[in-house]
Amino acid sequence: DRMVARRVKDIREAAPRFFIGSAPEYPAGLRKANLKGQAVVSVRIGANGAVFDPAVKSATNPAFGNAAAAAVRLWRFLPMVKNGHPVETKADVPIVFDPPNPARNQS
Repeated sequence: DRMVARRVKDIREAAPRFFIGSAPEYPAGLRKANLKGQAVVSVRIGANGAVFDPAVKSATNPAFGNAAAAAVRLWRFLPMVKNGHPVETKADVPIVFDPPNPARNQS
């Protein structure tokens, strides 16, 4: 919470922005299909940047929606700032999934 507060303390107006979190994991069940996909997750972003109530709004495949929601649940945002104060807001978070590159995963 303190890190987020420091990042927004001198800001007067700002839209929420992604701050920190891991990329969603490509669904294992779709690896053989080698599909591109996308999902949109609706969230509430608290004044402290925490994510609340993630819900899949749309997804090209339910597995992409589940993976996106699981990742976004653990993300942190810089909150919306109005008149110099962080405020809670709602946002839609779009996520694109590219099939894993097998050559990249070999070590």
